[in-house]
Amino acid sequence: MAFSGESVLPDDTPMDWGAASAHCCVSPLCALHSSLTCAKCCMLLAASCPSVGMSFQKAVRVLEENFRVVRQVEFMYDGQDPCGRDWLLCLKREGIVLHFDRYSQRLSSIELRALKETPVKYSHETFSGQHQEPTFVRVNRLFGPTYPGVFDKVDHVYTLNYVGICFMFPIPEKFADLYSEDSEEFPMEFPDKTTPVCSAIKIFHGARPSSGKLPPIPVSSTYFQPVVVQRERGIRLERLGTVVHFGDTVQDVVSRIASPDEVFERVRDQLVIHASAESSKDPSDYFYNYFRMGIDVLFDGKEHFVKKLILHTNLPGNVDFNRYTMCNFSLEVHSPEGGEEEPSSITVTPFSKWPDIVAVLGPIGKPLLNVSTLTNNPFGGTYFYGWKNIIFEVMKNGYLKSLTMFCEGTLEVDPIWEVEEEESGKVLNRMVISEGYVGGGEASGSSSTTTTTTTTTSNRRT
Repeated sequence: MAFSGESVLPDDTPMDWGAASAHCCVSPLCALHSSLTCAKCCMLLAASCPSVGMSFQKAVRVLEENFRVVRQVEFMYDGQDPCGRDWLLCLKREGIVLHFDRYSQRLSSIELRALKETPVKYSHETFSGQHQEPTFVRVNRLFGPTYPGVFDKVDHVYTLNYVGICFMFPIPEKFADLYSEDSEEFPMEFPDKTTPVCSAIKIFHGARPSSGKLPPIPVSSTYFQPVVVQRERGIRLERLGTVVHFGDTVQDVVSRIASPDEVFERVRDQLVIHASAESSKDPSDYFYNYFRMGIDVLFDGKEHFVKKLILHTNLPGNVDFNRYTMCNFSLEVHSPEGGEEEPSSITVTPFSKWPDIVAVLGPIGKPLLNVSTLTNNPFGGTYFYGWKNIIFEVMKNGYLKSLTMFCEGTLEVDPIWEVEEEESGKVLNRMVISEGYVGGGEASGSSSTTTTTTTTTSNRRT
């Protein structure tokens, strides 16, 4: 199964998926069969099929597991504003579009667009396919009565709504008056004895597709749980009702939030040249990777206490996208004293943009350029901005890639990277050694130690 690269969605982008597969009955159609069967009751689908409320990561994993059936998938989003509109996973051959909420990164609706070529069932009865048109009469007979639908006067599309599912019928312009708001009935047949034929079906959660509701996240789930950043102490995971503070031991972290998904040991530290001879012999630090929470915890290799926390936004537009789930963090940031003309405070979240943060913090200084992500990277590098014991990793579109917190004063020497531009426009990196500053080259776990040379990153580390 092949996924396309970045796709930008302008407002007027037409979506024509062409002919769908005529005999696909394994992955996507089983999901559709199940979803239609359960459209009026909680929208529960088969465990191995995309379902409303499913996370983006899990949906991609489901499609990858069914690569023999689903061979062409296109991921579409707005590259300049990934939080501006919902994301789409388009199964072009099957004529299926999966809509994902841009904030929670969960599947909000499933849209079927190739009904003539693709067989769809409800209650073990096929109502669309090559030899079965999903007409207005057939839909009404199979799904039962409902309230009058909504007619779009611009696109001439009549939408018939049921709980959890809606049907879209294109209406010829000459019959548009029959479906106006003044009409007390919606005719099942045109005056010429023909009947409208459904062109698309949308499966969703709730009574109306425009409600934007999603199934509630189980209380026991750690997905998208609120994480409150305590800047000088650590983080608080609201749904778990626990905290992770700097100085906590490995046992503390595991007992409070569970065992990690992976453990990554920093085998080679490229900054060891700047350290003393004695410190260079110390055991390597190591990461506990919590991919399902979007969190990385860095432990001191000698004392085994928490010294750094990395929170990931999982926004598209960088090479690490979809490696982690989004960490739904919040950080209260206040402007320095004397900034009366500037905004006084801002709550930094995964959806915050760097210009809005800088408007509160004031001038930050030159950033660190993450050169380790430039090799074979179509999105370009990211920039690290340091503020107190926080490092913001910013993508070129202004959104945050990650937020790194570190324990102040744990390292004696650590590099600060500054970016300089020549007249030619070539970006150079200049390293300045500063005492007592923690962060710098290891600001984000998604990249390996930052140096002037290109470094390959490990997939098990942020």
